[in-house]
Amino acid sequence: YDVVVSSEVLYYAGDRARLDRAAGLIAAALEPGGTLVTAHANVVADEPDGGGFDWGVPFGARTIGEALASAGLDLVHELANPLYRVQAWRRPRRRVRLRRPEPRREGAALPDSLPPDVERQFRWHGGAVPEPEEREPVTWELPILMYHRVAPEGSERLHEWRVTPGQFEQQLHYLRTAGFQTATFEEWWEAAEGHRPLPGRRVMLTFDDGYEDFAEHAHPLLRQYELDATVFLVSERVGGTNEWDRAYGETLPLMDWETLRRLDGDHVRYGGHSATHPMMAALSLDEVVREASRCRAELTRQLGHPVRTFAYPYGDVDAAVARAVGGCGFEFAVTTAGFAAPGWMPMLTLPRMNVAGTDSFDAFVRMLVPAAKAAER
Repeated sequence: YDVVVSSEVLYYAGDRARLDRAAGLIAAALEPGGTLVTAHANVVADEPDGGGFDWGVPFGARTIGEALASAGLDLVHELANPLYRVQAWRRPRRRVRLRRPEPRREGAALPDSLPPDVERQFRWHGGAVPEPEEREPVTWELPILMYHRVAPEGSERLHEWRVTPGQFEQQLHYLRTAGFQTATFEEWWEAAEGHRPLPGRRVMLTFDDGYEDFAEHAHPLLRQYELDATVFLVSERVGGTNEWDRAYGETLPLMDWETLRRLDGDHVRYGGHSATHPMMAALSLDEVVREASRCRAELTRQLGHPVRTFAYPYGDVDAAVARAVGGCGFEFAVTTAGFAAPGWMPMLTLPRMNVAGTDSFDAFVRMLVPAAKAAER
């Protein structure tokens, strides 16, 4: 490449070894004489006694510059102030050179005042990083939890997909006492579009299939702990049974329309889970469109308002399926990918983490530890 631009990204390499590897890959991607332009903030992790942002990242502009220089790039121009450094780097035309060029350095003016949310994160005179409890938590990566059944008993073959009411209450109690609040898909989209975190510790609760025991066991606990959930419905099986699990010897009733309408808006939102619960990626595109469009149309007709979210049955999705589902009017969709959703993830392929009935409470807490640590940043 003749020019590469890297703005506000290299902090997230994770550690110095990965940063050095990234710097080497970028340098190798440039043509001899090619230019890399970087823009990164100064952070207190680099200079505890100097100025910088207190972001909780392992390094900032200074360490990034050292890594790029170590990768063989020459700094040729820099605009800098206490907040940021914008730098131009060049890959030398010759492998061997007697000396590096002297960079042109310029100071960049500071604004007369900073927005309050920026001012709060900047340490003009350095100083120790505050303890996590002194900071206002935010959510950069959203844990979307996936449930199926909440019931006291069921088939051992499907135990993974069923938590008991006692397990569920213990989990909700933890979420509330640890300061978590539930987020909506719309809130997450707005945060991602604005490249900013959600305020506070946030989590999303989702249920697949719409089992009848949700109304009996899960909904009262959601009300008690004032947490919200999205339930994904198989539109042509509402009021019927989970035929897709017949091979496992457990056919269970699903909520009917009267029950769904009674719970709608009372800590419960609804999404689509297809019309008949097929493996979507195994269908033709025409069949995918029929499954998604019939599902959305029937849910909208029965509930009296449009639904915007979708869950792929079995988490089965590819790029063509996601485009088709989006084309049917669904704006958000979830998979079963098994990690917290980062802000850059497309809204039609958001990952979820399965809450298994076979897991311990400690495993549930560990699932949320990365979200809690990110919130402390």
